[in-house]
Amino acid sequence: MKKKTLIISLLVLVAACAIGGGAYYHVQEKKAEEARRQAIEEAVQNAKDLKAEFTASEERETKLKLLLNMKDKISNTTEKEVLKELKASYKAMQAWFEEDYENTFKNCSIEDLSGYTYAQIEDLENGIDALAALKETINSEFVGYGTVEQDVKDAFDAKIEKMSKTISDKTAELNTKHDEETAAAKEAEEERQKQAASSSSGSGYSGNAGSASGGSSSQPSNLFDRTDYITWEQQWQIDSNGNKIEGSDMYYASDGNVYDANGNYMYNLGDPELGLDIHY
Repeated sequence: MKKKTLIISLLVLVAACAIGGGAYYHVQEKKAEEARRQAIEEAVQNAKDLKAEFTASEERETKLKLLLNMKDKISNTTEKEVLKELKASYKAMQAWFEEDYENTFKNCSIEDLSGYTYAQIEDLENGIDALAALKETINSEFVGYGTVEQDVKDAFDAKIEKMSKTISDKTAELNTKHDEETAAAKEAEEERQKQAASSSSGSGYSGNAGSASGGSSSQPSNLFDRTDYITWEQQWQIDSNGNKIEGSDMYYASDGNVYDANGNYMYNLGDPELGLDIHY
């Protein structure tokens, strides 16, 4: 009887130990799960805090460091829930840089070049320099911090190159036009000076073959209306710069008649009242 009682007592003890051990394991498991959940919540909150700090910061260098920090956390995290929050925050940070690049590109771009002249060529050259600086910034920050994805970076490279070429072509066009106009103006001025230095008169003839009748009343009063054969010389006055004085033209016909700039008869060089002792 005593032996039987001992066996029962042992069985009860074993059962009690088993129940106690199970309860202890369950408690420990619950504590571990709570600790894991707490760690996840803290990691998620940390990601949100980093994003908030990024948004609040006005310093580009600070934003770059926070972005790199977020990138490192993604690389060292395996918990799906945390990873999801980290990646969402990282994408939001990248979006800020993409928008910043886009705004800078628009400020550097010149969509309508039709109204630009050679006097504004420096503005065009500054635009090209600004686009080159933007491209360098994008590439540098992409490599060092991962500010945008590869496809976004490639798209910026392409449109920067296209805009730079468009502005560069306009600059070359304006330079060529300016050079051509300068050369043409120089040539025209040289020709004008040459003509002014060599002669200030011209000659020609008007009308058909016939006989000249110096100052005869039978001839029209305007040189250009005469129908008889006549030769004439055109003379004009020039100023101190060698430029022709407008309206100073006079026409001297071979029969002695003198006409004004409009070809109207003025007098004949053989008229006695002039006292020139010239006979025609």
